[in-house]
Amino acid sequence: MAVADKSCRFALHKARTLGAKFIFGEEAGCMKELCYEGSKVIGVNTRDGKTHSAEMTVLACGGWTPVLLPELDGLCEATAGSVILFKIPRESPLWDRLGPKQFPTWMWNMRNGPEGGVYGFPRDENGWFKVGYRGTKYTNPLRQGDGNERSTPVTRWSPAKKDGDAPTGGKLTSFPQKAHQYTDTFDNHYVVDRVPHKQGLMVATGGSGHAFKYLPSVGNWVVDIMEGVDMDRPAVKAWRWRFSGEEEPFNSIMEGTGGSRALQNIRLLGKVSLQSNPTAKL
Repeated sequence: MAVADKSCRFALHKARTLGAKFIFGEEAGCMKELCYEGSKVIGVNTRDGKTHSAEMTVLACGGWTPVLLPELDGLCEATAGSVILFKIPRESPLWDRLGPKQFPTWMWNMRNGPEGGVYGFPRDENGWFKVGYRGTKYTNPLRQGDGNERSTPVTRWSPAKKDGDAPTGGKLTSFPQKAHQYTDTFDNHYVVDRVPHKQGLMVATGGSGHAFKYLPSVGNWVVDIMEGVDMDRPAVKAWRWRFSGEEEPFNSIMEGTGGSRALQNIRLLGKVSLQSNPTAKL
């Protein structure tokens, strides 16, 4: 069974052993803005006042990428699915029954919109049994400094903020459920390409809910695209910067605060007892 957080830690370890440098922290590790020399992007400025220069800057910031780069409007947007975690006691008969030796990774009706999109995993070594629902992916549209609304991630680690500075209020920053963050494109494909009219800037984003499986190999593709290697491959063509055509999009995005999936329009529940409604269903 693949474990996302451990996989990311291992990737961090591998990158460090190859000489990559990482900068963490709420100030030192937080991008404030792109740094320009004329019209060319030459790096990023961080909240601690430092500039980090680069010949090529790659924005790969998950759901924050469309917020940081308004040029992605209409191409991708931050969304969130629902996740529930059950704690299985070691002494429970469910410990073995839901363990990885007897219980599979599963999914149900993944292509059936709001009436499907349920998935789950065996319990982990600490007893956490995860069930997810992505039939409806919720958005958090906030009006940004340029006057446009963009969905902004809501996480326990980085409370939702407008333009990275002004708090949006307690309703969303104290989000009671766990949310699985996505970056959806209108056609469900990655965006890995140079940003038009911005020399020195690339994006690697738009995983659309299936990015994790690419973890062992996506870096090679990003480097190839950066260096212009084998650009006629089908995947590279599918991941180019693009615009929605007349065909119906796979994912509806940029619906704003008027959309039915906006968290502002969703009644959020606090703690719920499973015994209160044992027949509840989606």
